[in-house]
Amino acid sequence: MKKKISNSIAFVTVFCGYYVLLHFFDSGTLCFSKNVTGIPCPGCGLTRAFESLIKGDVKSAFYYHPLFAFIPITAVLAVLLRFSKSEKIKKNVNYVLCFIIFLFVMLFLIRLVLYFPDIEPLNFYQEGILPRIFRWASQLF
Repeated sequence: MKKKISNSIAFVTVFCGYYVLLHFFDSGTLCFSKNVTGIPCPGCGLTRAFESLIKGDVKSAFYYHPLFAFIPITAVLAVLLRFSKSEKIKKNVNYVLCFIIFLFVMLFLIRLVLYFPDIEPLNFYQEGILPRIFRWASQLF
């Protein structure tokens, strides 16, 4: 139990530290992948999708990320997986979670083909760490 608590504390500390660094460096995006590589991740657009949903703009929510509704479902399934004693339930939940991951990856690939690198939310982030390093290196040579 102590190990789980210390792991949780470590995760929260790293998570909070990351967002403090984002604020300190005035990053334009919350996405770790975009901040490091400049390339979006399969979850890019989820924050804006939920913001749009809260504002009542369902059409924009689906535009930013069509699978945003799966996030609360995934959270419930993760709790079931964690606390269920039944191996049958755990097995079925694992299947569903794998299917949701598959959907996210397939949608990501489709959106990359259709939108990357110019259309939000799958645009290329020029201010990411690697794009900055590449620009800096190209100026040296």
